[in-house]
Amino acid sequence: MSFASSFHPLGKEAAAAILKASSVFEECPRPETSASAVKENKYLKELAHDIGIIAARNNWKHIFIRLSSRSPKDAAFAKHRIENLYEAELKQVLAEEEAIGLNRDEISRYTTFHC
Repeated sequence: MSFASSFHPLGKEAAAAILKASSVFEECPRPETSASAVKENKYLKELAHDIGIIAARNNWKHIFIRLSSRSPKDAAFAKHRIENLYEAELKQVLAEEEAIGLNRDEISRYTTFHC
């Protein structure tokens, strides 16, 4: 399946702002974190404005933004490998937790998401 496309140049400053905002979001993955990053950075504000213009000009209600030269379809190939890596790591972590006597209730008490 193919979708209509539009290309927009991305300057170094905007790329750096996206990387920084991504790091902040990884620390606290909430929608308001992203909104705050856009409000606080002039390059992200300009980029959001430009994306809005492109969407309006093309009468698009939804958009997908690709920041990589790789096809989104490539992600499907990596997904299986990532799931296997995750499962292997999870098994190792659970075995280590069991070896030191931690139980799931105690662990969840210390790993509850806060930011």
